[in-house]
Amino acid sequence: GHWRFLPYLDLERLRNSEIIEFRQFANFGDEGFLFALEDDAGLACVCWHSIAAGGAHGGYWPLDAGEGMLEQIVTAPGARGKGGATSLIQFSTEAMMAKGFPRLFARIWHNHAASCRAFEKAGWHFMTLVVEIPLPLSKVVRWQRNAGQRVGFVRLLNAYEH
Repeated sequence: GHWRFLPYLDLERLRNSEIIEFRQFANFGDEGFLFALEDDAGLACVCWHSIAAGGAHGGYWPLDAGEGMLEQIVTAPGARGKGGATSLIQFSTEAMMAKGFPRLFARIWHNHAASCRAFEKAGWHFMTLVVEIPLPLSKVVRWQRNAGQRVGFVRLLNAYEH
């Protein structure tokens, strides 16, 4: 089979997906763009780029005008390891740039090696390690360091840019 890229999706298709992780995308709102990849078996990979200042998930990375955040990408279990995520990242990156968003960011758990490889293969570059320490009253302390330095805090995320 081969990949087919979908620049938009029917939200009902997502809501009714057999893959539970795909259903969340139907609720992301209209301050961003959904992209998907399908193969002969159906939806293989879905991603969401937020363009809202503060992002759809609480403002992990503040966005300026002309910037976007690839906030979520999910690959169907049967499609993993076949290059679909990398292909969708490339496709959606080009589409976002064509829509007027030349600078894009992504957050990836520091230990999610497959995601880091997919973004790097798609032409994205490691930017910084972000450490977040949740505090009472919804406060968060954020600390950033460059690659290669080990830290021992609770939440470690890699920030990538394109």
